[in-house]
Formats: sequence, structure tokens, C-alpha cells
Amino acid sequence: KLSHATVMRRIGDVLEFDNICFVGTRAVDREEIEFCRSINFGNFIDADIINQKQRSVVEKKLKKFLHSGDKVLISIDMDVLDPAFAPGVSNPEPLGISPHALMNILDTIVTMQVDVLGFDIVEVSPLYDYGNITSFLASRIIKDMICYLESRNKSR
Repeated sequence: KLSHATVMRRIGDVLEFDNICFVGTRAVDREEIEFCRSINFGNFIDADIINQKQRSVVEKKLKKFLHSGDKVLISIDMDVLDPAFAPGVSNPEPLGISPHALMNILDTIVTMQVDVLGFDIVEVSPLYDYGNITSFLASRIIKDMICYLESRNKSR
């Protein structure tokens, strides 16, 4: 079935799951856990690890998954962030990651010399975005990501 909660499953219908990595997962339902086990899927870094400030664990998992020269598409679902930082999303879920943690992850990915083909931000919901907090944060993430990529390209 199609819904906002099944995007990665639908991508998995087209790509091999070995080519997909979930970062910041939380509140995964039993059906999804059973599905991941059934296909032996382990490419995910849950929010608990990130929130415990285990940056070395996060970096190690990313380095196991990504390699220099890999072609990468980064899609940032804003509800990965804790609602304290991004309240204007369609599906706010407590105990998300901080913007600082997200930027550390993006910086780690970019410095791994992967070929970032593109990136996007999804799930910003202006209807719920009091004071445009989430929209401003999304624009900051876009700006910083462009700066990360440009800085890396200049150093090549």
C-alpha cells in the first residue's frame, strides 16, 4: 500500500535494499521490523544511537555502508528531527535527533568523498509550522549542505 510511511519500502521495490540506509529511525512498527528481519536488512542507524552522542558509532556504520566514489541521493525527512526543533511536520514524533546531530551526519557523509547526486527535504508542513521554525531550519540545512559540497569540491 502507498502512504507517507511506506516510501522506503516502495523504493526497495525498485532498488536493492543493500543500496538503502535509514538514518534516525524511531517508532518503527512490528510489521516493518519483521520485514527488515525477513530480508536481513541492517542498514539503519536509529535515533537512540545518535541521541546518545555516539558519533564514532554513527561514523563507523556510515563508513561500513558508504565508500569513496559511491553515488548517493540524500533525502531528509524533517520528522527525523525532534519536534522541539521542527514542530511543523506531518508526523511529529518525540525523541528525534537534533539539528546539530543531523548536520554532523551530513558533514560525515560529504567528507567521505561520495558523489552526492542530489538531496531533498520532505515533510515540512507549513500548516503546522508555527513561526516558520521548521521552514527556516529546512532552508538552513539546504544552505549548509550546499556549503559542505562546495567546500569539498574546492578542496579537490
